[in-house]
Amino acid sequence: MRFSERIQFESGPTAVRRAISGYVARRFPRASDVIQWDPSGRRATGSKMGASGTLMLSGTGPTTLEISAVVGLPASLLITKAKVRKYLREAITDLKKTTP
Repeated sequence: MRFSERIQFESGPTAVRRAISGYVARRFPRASDVIQWDPSGRRATGSKMGASGTLMLSGTGPTTLEISAVVGLPASLLITKAKVRKYLREAITDLKKTTP
């Protein structure tokens, strides 16, 4: 399963990065240590159980978030494509509420 999404925020990249990190810490605490931001704070990667993804922030405000992910084995045995899409949409909606 491959996923990609592009989301626009009016906020700057620092605010978007903090919102993403806070969201993950609250909703998926075990995943917090999996996501690693590079020194620039504009690119994050993570990988666990056959699932991997990249987050890229561009712009200075508005900021564009590009998400690309692959869910492979064994992770794909535990979750359906529909559920991944649902969780992603929920995350985007929640982030947009807190970080315009």
